[in-house]
Amino acid sequence: MGNPLTSISTAVEREKDNLQSTRRIEESDIPYLCEYVLYTKDGQYAGGSIDQADSTLVWNTYIENGRMSDNPYLYSVIDREEEVLILRYRMTAQFGNSALRSIFPSADLLLIIIILLEVLLSLIVISFIFGKYLGRKIDKLLTVVQKIEQQDLGFEIQKSRLFEVDRALDALDHMRLALRQSLSRQWYDDKMRQEQLSALAHDLKTPLTIIRGNTELLFDTSLSTEQRECAEYIENSSLQMQNYVQTLICL
Repeated sequence: MGNPLTSISTAVEREKDNLQSTRRIEESDIPYLCEYVLYTKDGQYAGGSIDQADSTLVWNTYIENGRMSDNPYLYSVIDREEEVLILRYRMTAQFGNSALRSIFPSADLLLIIIILLEVLLSLIVISFIFGKYLGRKIDKLLTVVQKIEQQDLGFEIQKSRLFEVDRALDALDHMRLALRQSLSRQWYDDKMRQEQLSALAHDLKTPLTIIRGNTELLFDTSLSTEQRECAEYIENSSLQMQNYVQTLICL
């Protein structure tokens, strides 16, 4: 990066006497990082690194009006015997390399751009790392939800050490315990209901067997047509009830 502004100003002041007294101004005489323009005493353009189109504006502004600065430039006026020399240099830091200086006239601007890019890159990297970190924490939530969905309620919930995620895990843990108690009660009630039905079915099975056996004995006696129809009805009904009882036992 180029010399600071104070260094350029110091170089201009140091070379001022030489520039004022030298017989002919050469570009090699001009302080580093300075542009120059030469005028006759009546303001006619006589040469320099500043082109003739800009030279008229420079003369009108900085000689006739007495202004010595115009963002981003500072100007220094040197009265010579038959000429007026005006030096122009930037207020901001500059690159020493002419190619870089033509691309980035102000090194400060490039520095600001680099800083902004570094900040942006840092934000992207931090966001990526935090996203991965947060994703691992959220995976704990998804694992708990999947286990609850599958009614696998006998597990212990591990804390994530992230306040917001831990609050959600606590809520899921309360839901897990409540669901576990509810399902345990439901399973117990279903088991008791099944045991009661099984006991009832066994209680019914014995009298139905007796009814059917006695009905079969009736067929060995002399029965009228009406009596036989009634006996067949009793036998079919008892057989149907036995099938129902057997179904209850198998539940």
